[in-house]
Amino acid sequence: MNRLRLLFSGTGLLVPVFFVFGQNTNNKTSPAGSSYPFGEKKNEWKLERNFYYGTYNVHENGQKIGHSNTVDLNLEWNRFFWKDFAIGLDIDATWSGDHYTSDYLTRNLMGFLNLTYGQPLSPRANVYFRLGAGIGYDKTISKTSTLTTTDKADIFGIKGTIGFPLQLPGGNNTYLTPKISYRYLNYKYDNSKENDNRFLVGVHLESYLRCGEMACDHRNGFGLSSHLYHSGTSYLGYTSQGAFSFGKTETTYTGTTTSTQKDKNTRGNLEFEYVYYLNNFLGIGAGVGLTDMVQKSDAGDFKYTQTGLSFSPKLVIHPFQEKGINNLFLQLEGGFGSQKTEYNVSGNSTTTKYSTTDFGAYIGYNNLIAEKLSFTPLIGYDWETNKNKQTDIKEKYDRFYFGVGFKKFF
Repeated sequence: MNRLRLLFSGTGLLVPVFFVFGQNTNNKTSPAGSSYPFGEKKNEWKLERNFYYGTYNVHENGQKIGHSNTVDLNLEWNRFFWKDFAIGLDIDATWSGDHYTSDYLTRNLMGFLNLTYGQPLSPRANVYFRLGAGIGYDKTISKTSTLTTTDKADIFGIKGTIGFPLQLPGGNNTYLTPKISYRYLNYKYDNSKENDNRFLVGVHLESYLRCGEMACDHRNGFGLSSHLYHSGTSYLGYTSQGAFSFGKTETTYTGTTTSTQKDKNTRGNLEFEYVYYLNNFLGIGAGVGLTDMVQKSDAGDFKYTQTGLSFSPKLVIHPFQEKGINNLFLQLEGGFGSQKTEYNVSGNSTTTKYSTTDFGAYIGYNNLIAEKLSFTPLIGYDWETNKNKQTDIKEKYDRFYFGVGFKKFF
């Protein structure tokens, strides 16, 4: 399918959703009371995985060839210090290392200060305008037995976003938010500079709560969770979101000679995790992941394409029914998928296709902080096999996983 058609098809699906959530049955806008998302002292949180640590071993044809580790930190928080006006932070950080015959390390940190203005469109639909400016750095370190090289860039960025929080049925504190945004980043290296311009269309979940509307479940006799798990209850996991972006990158090299490279980039990703409870003991569901990335030079002499699909059915088991400990759960999942990469350099094309299978076992705890909203840590281990369809070479990964994020129940 043509990628532009895919983009317009995806965003077109949001139009009927917007009108359903935005219907104003009594011709009144949202009141500035406790249910109004932009009320004074409201805190807006993007519902996502806020922290992740993973370390995995890599085996090829039965032999360990290396290991990798990754730490991710993601936090988007805005506080409405005044009605309709908010100040907030958006922080993204990644530290990773690939350790094979040599070591390759990355250190990336970007933080934005945001200003937000919001207004109601109807009792359940709203709009906000957000401007942000930020700084950060990007650092890579390559190590061999005899040589270490470091490349570091200072980053400056600006961005603007228009979001449309749509209140979910039965969820006073949670909103589905389609958004349109623009982002500019400037990287300054020792011998080069890079300008990255990108437009994005996406959708994710957000929560709006005052501090007094949040509660610690165990301090309230586990009243928020004592009757949460039963037939008909369901939840969206903290990886559920989607985005499509496109833009241009211009890199200017300023060594002994000056040269410029221009690239066009498109990226799309959709992650969705849903679980439905059959009873107070067992939930069944699945996770779906779609990725698509294209990078090509303006000169037309280089193009890189990567696409991927994954599907992971899962079981969620609550072995204990007593208050408090009923929030402890075992999560089992196994899945399959595919990945395709293609390099095209000056008309010479190389394509690689992989099939993937995986299995994982995790333990988690749903810590309810508001009605049907939990902050959930998850820890476990998983195993994955990637098979090169051309060579039949198999790479096997075993990974320790720890993640923390928000989960929305219905």
